[in-house]
Amino acid sequence: MKRSVCLPALILAVALTLTSCGGGQENTSVVTTDANGSGQSITYVHSGEEVPMERTLAADTLYVGAYGENFVTSTLNSVGYNNLIAISLIYDTLFIKDFQTGEVKNGIAERYEYLETEEGLFLHIVIRPEARFQSGEPITAEDCYHSAVSRFAVLGTIRTYLGDTVNIEKSYYEGDRDLYIALNQYDRTILECLSCQWFSIANKSFEDTATDDDFWDKVDGSGPFLILEQNSGDSMLLQVDDDYWGWGITCQRPSYDYLSVKFYSESSVMMIDYENGLLDACLGLGVSETGLITSGGEAHSNLKIVSSGNYTVICLPAYNEAFSDPRVREAISCAIDTDSAAKIAYGALGITMDAYVSSMAPYRKEYQTNRYDPERARGLLREAGYEDGELELYTVVSSNDSASVTLGELVQAYLDEVGVKLTVESYDFPTAIQLQRNGSVDLCICTFYTMNSDISGCFIQLPEGSYNQAAWLTQLDARLDAKLKEGRYTDSDEAAGQAYDWVQDWLYENMWYLPVVEYNTAFICRDYVDDSGFDNLMHARDIRNLDLLPTESPALS
Repeated sequence: MKRSVCLPALILAVALTLTSCGGGQENTSVVTTDANGSGQSITYVHSGEEVPMERTLAADTLYVGAYGENFVTSTLNSVGYNNLIAISLIYDTLFIKDFQTGEVKNGIAERYEYLETEEGLFLHIVIRPEARFQSGEPITAEDCYHSAVSRFAVLGTIRTYLGDTVNIEKSYYEGDRDLYIALNQYDRTILECLSCQWFSIANKSFEDTATDDDFWDKVDGSGPFLILEQNSGDSMLLQVDDDYWGWGITCQRPSYDYLSVKFYSESSVMMIDYENGLLDACLGLGVSETGLITSGGEAHSNLKIVSSGNYTVICLPAYNEAFSDPRVREAISCAIDTDSAAKIAYGALGITMDAYVSSMAPYRKEYQTNRYDPERARGLLREAGYEDGELELYTVVSSNDSASVTLGELVQAYLDEVGVKLTVESYDFPTAIQLQRNGSVDLCICTFYTMNSDISGCFIQLPEGSYNQAAWLTQLDARLDAKLKEGRYTDSDEAAGQAYDWVQDWLYENMWYLPVVEYNTAFICRDYVDDSGFDNLMHARDIRNLDLLPTESPALS
């Protein structure tokens, strides 16, 4: 489906929409804080209702809506963004990242140490003796080896990022409690990587014999929730496991007994169910819904807007001959007003980008990233030999992501203003991403998220070959690669800071012409829901810390 839009008309339409959302501010309060210096900015939007809403739903169940479809929730063999909610509820990991403080804590791991031996450097992890799967079987070092070390070899994203760190062949386990991960060098990010859901701990004996139906209905997890029912792409019902070994390590037992999660392909439909009292909380709000809530409030509700390291890059693929000319690359950047694009495409979730790494990254430096100058863009294109309308480009966006569609239309309009014709087509997500990856587009609007808070985590998908050389950096510069490794592989904060300063200066000097837009994520809860321990959606997808307030609350009486 081809789209075309006039830039002034689009901006006017958005302005009118935001104006129509106004009113009701006297019933809301907005507070923005930095979560204990972790780099994660959190905006709280509270409704002005003093009397809690009476809860009409089942008292023993927490009802949550989530934007995005759920699929194959119970097998770790197909971990993807959409099923991380279920994965985080069913399984635990060796380590746990606290996104409020930035601290990595022990999970299934009781303790760890780095060992220098004649065979090399090892990360020695001791498994908790009380750790059990939901079946009652003990969690052993063999299970952890199978779920963690073996997965290094098969997960492309992880292999790309940690390939220089982990030596799979030399790693091993000993007895039931001792896991030894061989390292080619010390890596300050390894513990945080092991806290990701990609490294959730599963029962090896179960996985070796389980059928597809077993993975769907009888999974033997290591986490706090048991699966009672799953409807593919629609919903799941889970029960709190009272035999779970880890209460007090990752969270306290919630006040409810069942957790119902319903998945929505349209966030607007999810909000209708919320407004009708069918949901206690909603995850992954859309741009329109967030804007309405921040401007007018939602009765008896608390909204959180959380920085999560999401950013969209307008990539200039190396295979497009036009982009081999630096004047064309600079013209594309000067043609696009990234500050306005962030506000229009992502609304209240948009972040004015003032750096070349995520707002959550440590050692972050600020620069002038927005080079909007349409007159300069026109001049550069003429210098490169392109008159109005002679440079034609093609791109695709995901039709079920309204912000991406809007951003595509904005880029189209900005480029049209300087005489570049961009054709934008929208497809379902799997089709759009495949067209990007196989080199079918002339420029690529790619959305990334940082794997961890280390700056080098911002480059997780950027080595040669990623997105068919359409990603942010088509090939890592040798000096840049060396400095990224210097920052990761040192145990000195000072040395890491110096290396990452160099990295960001290099990006400013060499890659500034790539337009970047960053955005937040948001969720909303009723005033009888305790969301104090739950902040980051994109990284954690872990809703186990959502809870209902104690039953003596007037809302539950």
